Amino acid sequence: MAMLPETLLNSKVLLANFFILLALRRIISLRTQKEMKKKLFDAAFWISISTLLYSWAALFFFLILSAIFLYSIINFKNWLIPFTGVLTVIIIWVCAMILMNQDFSDYFAGFFVYSFDYTRLNSARIVVSATILLSYGIWASFYFIKHLKEKSKTLRPSFHLVVLSSVISLLIILISPNKNGSEFIFLFAPLSIIMANYLEVTKEKWFKEVLIWILVLIPAVFLIL
Repeated sequence: MAMLPETLLNSKVLLANFFILLALRRIISLRTQKEMKKKLFDAAFWISISTLLYSWAALFFFLILSAIFLYSIINFKNWLIPFTGVLTVIIIWVCAMILMNQDFSDYFAGFFVYSFDYTRLNSARIVVSATILLSYGIWASFYFIKHLKEKSKTLRPSFHLVVLSSVISLLIILISPNKNGSEFIFLFAPLSIIMANYLEVTKEKWFKEVLIWILVLIPAVFLIL
């Protein structure tokens, strides 16, 4: 966040990411096989709220479907529960729109708009920071995926979901209509998990120190310059 302070400028994106984190927590906790109906409902509920704030957050619904597959949730009733979570948010939202006398067409006018124009990100600080973070993420992801088979069977699906979450976050960055740097916030949580796991297992202490010091020093350098 210090390297990309633009991630803190858009309050809607910040809130959307907060609800995605709540959903991600519930999705990963499905591995315990306890209170599965409640967790599936909560995950869909939080992602739906996030979608109202930032439309492309809807892509994180793929995490729920992937979790159902990875955790081998075969009960058909459990497959229906995420839809009830979505429906609950829709009903509450429609009631709120009617009470506030809001026009539905105006709200959906900017829904799922995409853009591949990256000119607003064309600043030295954003380019350097994004390059460093993505380089760290790609390097750690290769190591992360390579050693995935060494993880226990109960934890392996959770790591798959973290990787999928980072891919979805990267996709949101690529297609976001208003590219101002705030969309990078979605990438921070999965990237932090992947990088932290990499730093825990790598044996080269000097290499870990270099990686961490770069993250610390780059924001300071930008402030001086």
